[in-house]
Amino acid sequence: MLVVLVCCASLSAGELVPFTVAVEDQALPPWILADGSGIDVQLMRLIAPEVGLQVTISILPWKRCLAQLADGKVDAVLNASYKQDRLAYGCFPLEAAGKPDASRSLHDLTYVLYRRRGDALTWDGSAFSGLTGAIGAQSGFSIVDHLKSLGAVVEDDSKDPHVVLRKLAFGRLQGAALLSESADAVLAADVALKAGIEAVEPALESKPYYLMVGKHFAVAHPGLADRIWDAIRTVRAGEAYRKALAEAKR
Repeated sequence: MLVVLVCCASLSAGELVPFTVAVEDQALPPWILADGSGIDVQLMRLIAPEVGLQVTISILPWKRCLAQLADGKVDAVLNASYKQDRLAYGCFPLEAAGKPDASRSLHDLTYVLYRRRGDALTWDGSAFSGLTGAIGAQSGFSIVDHLKSLGAVVEDDSKDPHVVLRKLAFGRLQGAALLSESADAVLAADVALKAGIEAVEPALESKPYYLMVGKHFAVAHPGLADRIWDAIRTVRAGEAYRKALAEAKR
């Protein structure tokens, strides 16, 4: 496990609230990079002085991120989409009506369907056609339930998007449903793989992703989770964050 300690120098250690944030161990550029850096980690650094946090970033496989949040071993998870079943152990920023507050999300992410070039598999925005095989997805990702609701057979036994795309290229899958940021980064780095795979339009799904705060932390520190989400919204609107994001996308 790689651990990165993010401190606020303007506050003494005794004034800081320890806050351990789990991050998936697969790169999602520019938000999360393979070495544990990225825009989302920079965002955690920027909000730390606003709310008095001592942030530790713990990089783990995605399923372990969720399991450790449920067990109270970490305080939050980066890049979690809102799902009803996650409310058993995690909290999301909510509007007055009780719906997820996208204005306090980290950013939006988009799932795209990938196929072998020339394959008959298509997606019209509401249903698949030409689907005769399995669609691959990363283990524990929210797109799995969505694909199953559409009647697809899903194979989600790998955490690595590169592995999923290789299975697609070798004909073990008919399609792959992956976050475009991670899949496109893999394809850009593997020219041979990219030559045989193409994205299908329109996108499968696009939605906001959040810093999901564990229930144990929210109970131990009343009101602090909302202050953290408020700080995320404020910092995302600021010049320092916009510059960092623009630089990362170059």
